Amino acid sequence: MTALAVGDGLRAGECSPPQRTGATLRTARGYASGKDDYLRRLRKIEGQVRGLQKMIEADTWCPDVVTQVASATRALQEVAVGLLSDPAPLCHAGRALLGCRR
Repeated sequence: MTALAVGDGLRAGECSPPQRTGATLRTARGYASGKDDYLRRLRKIEGQVRGLQKMIEADTWCPDVVTQVASATRALQEVAVGLLSDPAPLCHAGRALLGCRR
């Protein structure tokens, strides 16, 4: 994602990877070293979306559903930013599309 705010120390058009809290640090980046991490994250997101379907079926209170939608959306954004911040050749085009400089 591109940074739009200057208050966080980033200039417009720059990318930064998400803050890692409690996550296992990887020594090398890219699909080869981070593939398991990305797949694990995507499986968790898939579970979140299945939970959302069940919430809708059960007529769960709307603000609770919206909160979970926001959580799943944020998780997908974290995966996308992680992929775009990796030096994998396939991701260079994505960074260019977002206007990131590296």
